[in-house]
Amino acid sequence: MENLELAKLVLKQADTYPETFDMNVFCEIGPCGTVACIAGHALLLSGMYSVVTEHDEHTYLLEPDGELLAADEGIRKAQCLLGMSDAERFAGNSYNDIFYDFQDGLSRFRELTESSSAQDVP
Repeated sequence: MENLELAKLVLKQADTYPETFDMNVFCEIGPCGTVACIAGHALLLSGMYSVVTEHDEHTYLLEPDGELLAADEGIRKAQCLLGMSDAERFAGNSYNDIFYDFQDGLSRFRELTESSSAQDVP
């Protein structure tokens, strides 16, 4: 993974404000604020996307051009922003998507970030 700075921001968000983190939610505004998964937080923390609640009461992320961002497209954009390869995302199995691993996704993301950090040290 190439964008370790963003990855570490996502982990810091999850560690510091665990109530804002839910792998079952791409991004939504709840009574206690914004809740998102790895991909949702990566997009928000990149500073390029914002959250909006539309007339249908669903929460969406807005792209920089003001277009609504669908969750599947958002996940692909988060993968690009993080500099995450397909091999890292799927761990060698197309059914093992880190962004859809509701049980172990965050721990896998943490391990990936730590191993990428270790490889980045000269």
